[in-house]
Amino acid sequence: MPKDRFGIGYGRQLSNSDLRRDRGDKVPDVLETFYDFQILPNLRGGVTLQFRDQFSETIFGFRIKTEFDVVPFRRPFR
Repeated sequence: MPKDRFGIGYGRQLSNSDLRRDRGDKVPDVLETFYDFQILPNLRGGVTLQFRDQFSETIFGFRIKTEFDVVPFRRPFR
């Protein structure tokens, strides 16, 4: 569909990696994929799938996003 969106992202916390390795902790990384679509002109819905900490955790979720203008459009001052 024209206004649908699909994305993939990867993130990793790199600070204190030596300490984490010495303690035997898992690497705090996350791989996420998402898909969302327009429900109404100002409302989007979507699903997300995340794999965390060396793929030891899997999280499935959904999102609802809305957008609105608090101040209506005005002409610039002259």
